[in-house]
Amino acid sequence: MRRQVLGPLGLSGTVVPDASPEIPEPHAHVYYRYEDAGRQETIDSPATILPGSPPAAT
Repeated sequence: MRRQVLGPLGLSGTVVPDASPEIPEPHAHVYYRYEDAGRQETIDSPATILPGSPPAAT
């Protein structure tokens, strides 16, 4: 991936996904607000949640 895609595009700070669920900083964040049992909840998540997606399990 690095040799064929990332290198030719000059993407030296790009991270290739592996088994880790962590995304290194700096990265975009999404603050997702939803209602659970009548309470307003807000979670901070990496910017991978699409509109209409259920909240991530904690």
